[in-house]
Order: sequence, then structure tokens, then C-alpha cells
Amino acid sequence: TLSETEGEAAEIFLGSPIHIMPET
Repeated sequence: TLSETEGEAAEIFLGSPIHIMPET
């Protein structure tokens, strides 16, 4: 689901401060 993907992406985003997501 989008929620699951968003949650995983958020976790990875928070874990990688230099990680930039074009979708966000």
C-alpha cells in the first residue's frame, strides 16, 4: 500500500540525510 511504501521511504529518508527523493 502507499502507506507502507511511504513509511519505508520515510525511514530510509530519515536514515540518510543526504538522500533526496524527487517525488517528495
